Amino acid sequence: YHPLAKLKMKVRWDKNFYLMHHKFFVIDKRVVITGSFNPTRRGAHQNRENLLIIRSPSLAGRYEEEFRRMWKKWYRRWD
Repeated sequence: YHPLAKLKMKVRWDKNFYLMHHKFFVIDKRVVITGSFNPTRRGAHQNRENLLIIRSPSLAGRYEEEFRRMWKKWYRRWD
């Protein structure tokens, strides 16, 4: 059971989850945060990661479209 689902957050899985490697956040439809950074304790304190913060509503929209495409394709895992 996924920790986010325990917090009542909706979680979905790709049937072949090994192919998914996107790492991005879209904040307030204006900001994109992307890069190699894994949002984990190890990612924050041990790994050598990069993180890019982009303030662009148009680019944020494109990232949000990609998220919605993936969300529709994958199956539910929170019930």
